[in-house]
Amino acid sequence: MVDTASIYDILAQVAGSRLSEKALLTVHRDTDPLTETEFLRIKDSCQADLTRRGVLWYTSDANWYCGYQYLKQTASLEGDVAEFGVFQGGCSYFLATLLRHMGLDEKKRLWLFDTFQGIPDQSPLDHAEKESFSAREVGRVRELFGGFPNVELVAGDVCETVGKSGMDRLALAHIDCDQHRPTRFLCETLYPRMVRGGILMFQNYSLGGAYGERVAVDTFFRGKPESVLIGYDGAAFVVKL
Repeated sequence: MVDTASIYDILAQVAGSRLSEKALLTVHRDTDPLTETEFLRIKDSCQADLTRRGVLWYTSDANWYCGYQYLKQTASLEGDVAEFGVFQGGCSYFLATLLRHMGLDEKKRLWLFDTFQGIPDQSPLDHAEKESFSAREVGRVRELFGGFPNVELVAGDVCETVGKSGMDRLALAHIDCDQHRPTRFLCETLYPRMVRGGILMFQNYSLGGAYGERVAVDTFFRGKPESVLIGYDGAAFVVKL
């Protein structure tokens, strides 16, 4: 990292050397990743579509940016993409659009799991109340993905539906279940399905209101070779080794 005055000295030295034949890449330290042209264009288009359709989403632009980066990172890997905790489908719609934009919609399925009737239960570790975050009308969510033939919508408690779904290997899993029980179940069930280099993303790990999710993640990965890392958006992620 150099200041503005120093960069002029460096450029003067480069100009008088053999390095002048090479490209020089500079990165401003105040660069905002959320202004990346490709991401911004796709994100704005998706959010305009969702707003027009009356779809709510609670994930931030930073959450979407991390999903965008993780999808690019895992694009060349075998395995599908899955989201657990869909609500009205806002973030899922962004992922489906990204897969199409990257030319992956014919290679990878996007699995979407939710009860669509709200959170099924609540333990002493959980803040979110039973039946909160209900999409109410699963038909509206299905309609949202009518133009995406690679999307598989699975309704019901994830602890009961994942094993029956036919889903196999995964390259990217976005877990947004808020609660301890489903998060623990998904850690145990998805870990062996993740391909090497695949990414597990835990949406609410850093939120005090989702303490149960954090306990589930920390407990499961204790003693595992992988580390629980914190992304740009504050969500946790794990890269399968």
